[in-house]
Amino acid sequence: MKSSLIQWHSPLSALPALNSNLDAAAQLYLDFDGDLAMTWGDCVTTATPAYDSDGNPATYTGAELAAIQEIWGRVAEKYSPFNINVTTVNPGTLRDGRSMRVLIGGDGLWSGGTYGGIAYVAGFYSYDPNTVFVFSDNLGNGNATYVAEAAAHEAGHSFGLEHQSNYDSRGRLLSEYYAGTSWTAPIMGYSYDARGVWWYGPTTSSMTYQDDMAMLAGPENGFGYRPDDHADAIEWADPLAVQGDAVSASGIIGKTSDLDCFSFTTGGGMVSFSIGVVANGATLDLRAELLKDDGTLVAAADTSTLGETLGAAVEAGSYRLVVMSHGDHGDVGQYTLSGSIVPTDVSAPTAPANLLATARTLGRVFLTWDPVDGSGGYVIERSIDGVEWTALATVGPNSTRYLDRSLRSATTYHYRIHATNSAGSSPSDQIVSVTTLNEDPPTMPDRATSIILSRYRVKLVWNDTSDNESGFRIQWSPDGVYWYNVGRVSADRTSANLLVWRRGTTYFRVSAFNRYGESAYDQSSSAVVAVKTRRGFTLKRIFSTRPVRASLLDQLSAPRAVL
Repeated sequence: MKSSLIQWHSPLSALPALNSNLDAAAQLYLDFDGDLAMTWGDCVTTATPAYDSDGNPATYTGAELAAIQEIWGRVAEKYSPFNINVTTVNPGTLRDGRSMRVLIGGDGLWSGGTYGGIAYVAGFYSYDPNTVFVFSDNLGNGNATYVAEAAAHEAGHSFGLEHQSNYDSRGRLLSEYYAGTSWTAPIMGYSYDARGVWWYGPTTSSMTYQDDMAMLAGPENGFGYRPDDHADAIEWADPLAVQGDAVSASGIIGKTSDLDCFSFTTGGGMVSFSIGVVANGATLDLRAELLKDDGTLVAAADTSTLGETLGAAVEAGSYRLVVMSHGDHGDVGQYTLSGSIVPTDVSAPTAPANLLATARTLGRVFLTWDPVDGSGGYVIERSIDGVEWTALATVGPNSTRYLDRSLRSATTYHYRIHATNSAGSSPSDQIVSVTTLNEDPPTMPDRATSIILSRYRVKLVWNDTSDNESGFRIQWSPDGVYWYNVGRVSADRTSANLLVWRRGTTYFRVSAFNRYGESAYDQSSSAVVAVKTRRGFTLKRIFSTRPVRASLLDQLSAPRAVL
């Protein structure tokens, strides 16, 4: 009798809700369930089918759901150093500077070729679309590695990155998509066949170098690096979580200069540790060091593998374990730590007393508590509903205060604290609740006016009437009805130089924004009459030190493995 394997199918609504950083200010939305035809910049697309590898885009198989989970995990790893949430949940808006969508599915024949993906450079913060496309049908029929590399690549373009290219010694272009080595390759080059990492190298010319990480965390995107999760100095080391003789921790190396320092107390004997990177698509290559509490090196590990193991026979006492980057550009990402120590006769500490929480401006809560004798550190936990708790931070034994940043306004948060040492953790006898302040959006700038500097240069000037803006957003219109984003300038600016390459009347307007919202636009006296020039009639912004090629489409070739 012949047997057959039954493949179970799930509706598209079974797409898992995945998030990498719920507290982040910006969202990178991986959209797997398709979309209708749309106008996208200068193009008109056909409908995008849902991500599919079995020829049926109306449902998901178990294998497809597993691939979606892996794709999300790989992209989340690449963007883990930054304060952005990689999510499969529709954020409900594609507002510039707040959210960007990677639409994954189909073959993209409407784009005019067979590509892995397509994007507008700087769409995330300019007037171009902040949706990019990844054509999974062209990528090994939805191969998770290929799709994830293309998704990170196209998202990088929307965040302002150019291609990492390869030139010879005379400055001649050898390849627009640099393939790196057999070990590592730039995400913004050709990384399908190697470990894709953020890069530092030449882009549009042999003399034009791009630091991918610095640009991603730069002021144009606005989300910056993720807050550091562990102490950078052994004097303030975070205590390892201890259960009997087992210890554990986890973290993110956000920069190659980042150090994550942990403390523990052990009896005399053998201690050992294993520090592992993520299972799929790891970008972190790490180094580990074991130190005495005075900084004397006991042992180190920095092998050719991405993760490391470390062990040593030690005397009883207090020690430090330091996790860091191997040091090459792009050696950043997530890790988990496990190990064993020699238990001591130290008893677990008592619970901290007099925990207080005070709401601060700009979405901040300040925590204080009484010190606990015998504590090796404190674990701070936070909850939205008082039921599900998340470890927020671990601080050293001398700490009795903590500032929680980047919180939502007018939201109630619950906090509790455990004291820890090598014998274990205290109970959390006290829970405090606090509601963050309801911060208002900035007020509208006024008296916007324009100064014609030359035949095609205009200076837009306005009054800054607010003291809580994060920046100003500028829009232009050909008719005063339909408006398009030009870009943003930083807080406290009161002018921007603009380039008008357009015949007839062009209108400008400006608003102020912060994390809580955006003001209305001031339109008083903001019409600019431009003259015809020999250069054509398109509008570009020039107030950035690095002009964005607003209509540059990325045409990423499909990987060699699937041609």
